[in-house]
Amino acid sequence: MVAVMEPWITVAEKLGYKVLAEAHYYGAEIANDAIDAETFTKINRAVARGVDKIHEDIRPYLRYFIEQAAPIAELEPGDFKLGRLRYIHPGPYPQDHFDRTVAWVASWGLIDSDNEFEALVDNTKILQEA
Repeated sequence: MVAVMEPWITVAEKLGYKVLAEAHYYGAEIANDAIDAETFTKINRAVARGVDKIHEDIRPYLRYFIEQAAPIAELEPGDFKLGRLRYIHPGPYPQDHFDRTVAWVASWGLIDSDNEFEALVDNTKILQEA
């Protein structure tokens, strides 16, 4: 079993492989102190505008997936399952996602379960007006 994103899901289907399960990538933009809040806000504003354009009509942007996959498979816009392509505005990293992830990784003995959200996650930059 392997986990891939588009356009590789569509490539695999075009090559005859079957999808066993699907999940959606939540996405995360990570910035350290080298990126000031103003720059990070501008980046997130640009991402939000891109999401809005994609939501208007994703079909013009499929060409980027098609170009990326060209060395392996010849894709056409009709090959894509458009409902699979989901994009959202940037937002804060939710504590419940953090807690669930920490609990799962800790259940495998890979980390201690005493990781604190407030100590590891700083949502203040993303919480600024985008």
